[in-house]
Amino acid sequence: MNNLPIIGTGFDTHAFAGENEKRDLYLAGLFWEGQNGLLGNSDGDVACHAIADSLLNAAGMEDIGQFLQEEKVGVKIEGISGLKILELVYSAISKHGYTIGNISAQIISNSPKFAPRREEAEKVISKALNGAKISISATTTDGLGFAGRGEGIATIANCLIYKSQFTN
Repeated sequence: MNNLPIIGTGFDTHAFAGENEKRDLYLAGLFWEGQNGLLGNSDGDVACHAIADSLLNAAGMEDIGQFLQEEKVGVKIEGISGLKILELVYSAISKHGYTIGNISAQIISNSPKFAPRREEAEKVISKALNGAKISISATTTDGLGFAGRGEGIATIANCLIYKSQFTN
């Protein structure tokens, strides 16, 4: 059996909610108290969404928008947490015979300050993905683009998966 690694890339971006649209911020599987939240049908967690898309991409499956249909996944999508999305994606790729090697993601935003909660985020995302190796970092854009202007947050994620020798 050919067990070469397969690379996947995912990207997601969401705008911050407006002043009249009070939303909580969820980012990298964590709740960020006192921070303005992101718009979206789910909790708006761009880090979890980008990671999910990278896994689906590597497995040759549909993108996150096609994957997250209530009739397909059997759960309500409105307000769904990014961590729940990761659990659903992990289950799907596992059923297709894939194992995660590692995941690397980079959050692009001026705020919140990510570094103090990096380890916490890596732990909760790893747990949602059955103990997968996760590395997350963050960067700013020196004031350039929508993220630099504080209009939203983006994340790019890459993963490495393998076809399992044994499928579930």
